[in-house]
Formats: sequence, structure tokens, C-alpha cells
Amino acid sequence: MDLATLLDILTLEPLGADRFVARSQTDRLRNVFGGQFLAQAILAAAATCDGVAVPHSLHATFLRGASTQRPLRVDVERVRDGRAFAHRSVTVHQTDDSPSRTMREVFRAMVSLHVPTAGHPWDDPADVPTASGVDPATLPSYVDWAEAGTDHPEHDFYSNRSPVDQRYEDAPPSTPGTRVQGRQKVWMRLPEALPDDPTLHTAFFAWMSDLTLADFTSLAHGRRWTDSDTNTVSLDHAMWFHAPARADEWVCFTQRCSTTGAGRGLSQGEMHTRSGRRVASCSQEVLLTLPDGPPAASS
Repeated sequence: MDLATLLDILTLEPLGADRFVARSQTDRLRNVFGGQFLAQAILAAAATCDGVAVPHSLHATFLRGASTQRPLRVDVERVRDGRAFAHRSVTVHQTDDSPSRTMREVFRAMVSLHVPTAGHPWDDPADVPTASGVDPATLPSYVDWAEAGTDHPEHDFYSNRSPVDQRYEDAPPSTPGTRVQGRQKVWMRLPEALPDDPTLHTAFFAWMSDLTLADFTSLAHGRRWTDSDTNTVSLDHAMWFHAPARADEWVCFTQRCSTTGAGRGLSQGEMHTRSGRRVASCSQEVLLTLPDGPPAASS
């Protein structure tokens, strides 16, 4: 999928009364990509706001899988409009496969928007990625690393699942069965220039946040999500947008798995610009399926 196709997917068709029709990436082998829901929710919420408020937080729940072959209906409820904040509830519905074509809710999010004000910028130095002086464009591809040693038959599909350029800094060994633990740095950007629309860039950061975050719950056990006996399914996703930035410039997405158990896993991440300014923070819980067997060795 190229950037033009992705921009088309993120262009919502108005139906009136805060309702929209959305499209999906039709060449996906799985259900609708969760990052698509996140980005479309942000854009739909912002489209119902008159003024200069920009998205600052997103709390989403993935309720059901959705087909990429049928349109989505996006509904926005204007929960509150204040002087500095606006709150929107966004729901996405799709007809199911039953003969009655029942319309079912597949996704729900609360999006909060804020009118920017003067503040006092500060970031915890312990969270800021160490400046390596390396050009991210020279680093190895994250997708190439993630697929090394996997037995999944559709490698090409996973390699082309988005137009985002992803580069792994200090990639751990790609030996199958090696645990990937601790903080990992993946540099990301859209290699083509985007329009100067701050909300669109925020939507792309939400899209990008779902590309790799779930992976680290399985990587912590020495498995890749492309392995045939491993699966991660997003349950919910929370994200906070701290400062404006461009999604067509490099950001360092520092990620880690904080815990797994009871069939679930939790990953957390922070995005920083090359200058060290925190752009966004996020957390995601997934349903985690792993093969039975002895634990893998740590890297």
C-alpha cells in the first residue's frame, strides 16, 4: 500500500449529522488494521469541532473484528464542548456476515481535544532516547528483522503492510526463540511529504503506534507475531499527544512489554523527535496466544 492509498482510506465521506462512511485497506489478509480505526476516530472527532482544538488523548476499545471488504459507518457523539476542551465519543459499525446483515459495533473510542495554550515544556531525561548520531535511514529495516527466521508463508504481505519506513536501532539477534526484553527503539516516518494539517499528522502518529507496539508482548517470549503458532489481537489502546510534530519526519518509538499473563499482554511506548522532544505516549493491551513449551533464552 502506498501513501496515496492510505490518504484515501483516511478520507472520510460525510453522511450528515456527525456520521461518516470509511473505507479500509482491501488487500489485508487479516481484519481491519487497528491503527486505521485509531486514525479514523481522530479525524472524525476533529471534523465535528469548530475551532482550533487539536486531539490530545485517545482511549479506544476494539470490540470485534471487521472485514476489509465492507464499508464502515463512523458515528460521532458530541459529549461536551467547553471553552478549552471538547470531548467526542466515536463508534464504528459494520454489517456482519449473517443473512440479515445485522449492523454491529466493532470499535469505540473517546477522543479529547484541547485548545493549545502556552506551557512549560519538560521531559524526564531518563525517557529521552540517547542521541546516537546515526542517520535512521541507514539502520536495518524493522520488518526484515522481525521476519528473520519466522515460518509464516506470507512474508511479502507483512513486508508491505504500510507505507511507513521503520528502522530498528541496536536490533537484538534475530535468532528464532531469542527473547527481546527491555526498551527497544524503532525509528519511524512517512517517507513522502504530508499536507500541513496538524490533525492529519496526529492521526498518522496513531496509525504508526499500532504497527509494532503489540509485537513486543510476543517478542518478550522469543516469538514474532508472524510466527504461525503465535497471535496477538488488540483489545484496547490509549494514547496521549503531547506536542505537535510531523509524521513525515523521523520519530523514535521506544517500546517495551511491561507484563504478560492470563492470556494477555501489555506494551507501552513513547515517541520522541530527533531533538529529544516527546511527541506522544501510548499503552496497548492485547490477547496473546503463544505455543506451549519451555521458555526461550533471553537476548
